[in-house]
Amino acid sequence: MPDDDFSYDKVTDPDGWARRKALGLFLEIRELLGEKRARQLFAIWGTPPTPARLNEIENMGLIDRLDIEFKGNVKAFARALAAEKYANPSVQQTETVERQIQRLNVKRKKNPFWPDGGKG
Repeated sequence: MPDDDFSYDKVTDPDGWARRKALGLFLEIRELLGEKRARQLFAIWGTPPTPARLNEIENMGLIDRLDIEFKGNVKAFARALAAEKYANPSVQQTETVERQIQRLNVKRKKNPFWPDGGKG
């Protein structure tokens, strides 16, 4: 039965219906990828990220942007990011942004959990 069809359970017990659907999907994934990987996939949606984790995700995105768009050129990225943050960034604002990027870059290089093992 396709998901779009009317379901009595979906209307009368949406929580139970959702749990059964999730369990069915989990069991399919577990069969294909194994229990450990299935649990990892479902854990992504288990708990909302903390403010610290959201900040970490944003910082990792900045480092990715540094690597991808600016090929590691911190000064060029700092100028571009300062221009995005401030209407007419002062030299001090640009330098502050540059220091923040440099700190993130150092932190990334020390962190063994980055995809390249923190060697980048």
